[in-house]
Amino acid sequence: MDSFIKQANINANGEVAIPSDVLDVLGAKPGDYLSFTVNENQIVLEKSLIRALKTIQDDMAGEAEKSGLQDEHDVQKLLEGI
Repeated sequence: MDSFIKQANINANGEVAIPSDVLDVLGAKPGDYLSFTVNENQIVLEKSLIRALKTIQDDMAGEAEKSGLQDEHDVQKLLEGI
């Protein structure tokens, strides 16, 4: 995807309307939650669901190997034991 720059104005209540082009890139729809990650003078905007899944994925990195799961067969055996 090509990158682009959009501008938005801050209203008197301190609110900013996110341009529809940006929302389209995120796949954000009315009712979705968005996460703002602030790093010094930059902000990363993500759908909260995607951010949560990334966090879980990062937290779980390496856990399968620690548990002795090497392949799909090991996972299947584990699931059969539940």
